[in-house]
Amino acid sequence: ESIAPEFGLELEKARCAVLFQSVGDAQTVENTLREVFSGSANDIVVSVGRNSTVLLRSMENTHYDELKELVMAVMETAYEETGVKLTAGIGEMQSELGKMSVSLREARRAMEIGRTFRPGSRVYSYRELLIERFMCEIPPDLARRYYEVLFNKKNARIFNEEMVQTIDKFFECHLNVSEAARQLYIHRNTLVYRLDKVQRATGLDLRAFDDGCAAFPKALAESVEIAVKYEGYIRRQMAEVAEFARLERRTLPEGIDYQSIDGLRLEAREKLAAIRPQNLGQAGRISGVSPADLAALMIYLERN
Repeated sequence: ESIAPEFGLELEKARCAVLFQSVGDAQTVENTLREVFSGSANDIVVSVGRNSTVLLRSMENTHYDELKELVMAVMETAYEETGVKLTAGIGEMQSELGKMSVSLREARRAMEIGRTFRPGSRVYSYRELLIERFMCEIPPDLARRYYEVLFNKKNARIFNEEMVQTIDKFFECHLNVSEAARQLYIHRNTLVYRLDKVQRATGLDLRAFDDGCAAFPKALAESVEIAVKYEGYIRRQMAEVAEFARLERRTLPEGIDYQSIDGLRLEAREKLAAIRPQNLGQAGRISGVSPADLAALMIYLERN
């Protein structure tokens, strides 16, 4: 805010903070973003770390709902010009430059929550993660009791990796059976059979909106289960890697076999094996690798 007069920036102008994170050096990303937004005097681009760049986007001629599309287009441009893949978090709109720290915290929080609940995405909007933010505020004891109702020993065999991925895709397709079956490359009747199986085990018909909201299985399977299973261990580990720099320095063995690591989801195993990140910091910025996957990696490193 103090440098605004020097650069001719308007203090009272609506802006949103967009946080970009990359696997590679952020400098090339920052240069690309500056070129893309060079025509706007009220857009601000600044590097906030080796792998992070912030865009303070003027919302004067941009509707909030259009911002996500713009961010995705920018990410494609950056990839084409630099070969660097990005993920992004979008905060809420603020009316004053001095309040952009709030929007930036929201953008960062959107990435943290989004990677847990929507690991396949690359852009996370704080506004769109309302239910997920609510779930993160649920006290651990209450979450544990809720989890045990749905994911107990009796139902453990039903909610295997294939079933969780099936239900997640069904939710992504807005409870559309035909579209979900098409994207899963399975027959419609196969999907119906799996949904019926869940209903018999839990009493929840995921084709009904209310029951679907009550289950939200992937979110619980990734966040609550890990938290319950490794609660004490993760608390100690997260204390050690609370600072981003520490996480960056936690190296991964060159010949690590991701297929043999317990707790990693199938998508995370495939992405990690293909990209081969050098450390946990890089692994955490790979689209499809959630905090639960990072926790599994930390447990593996500690035991080996």
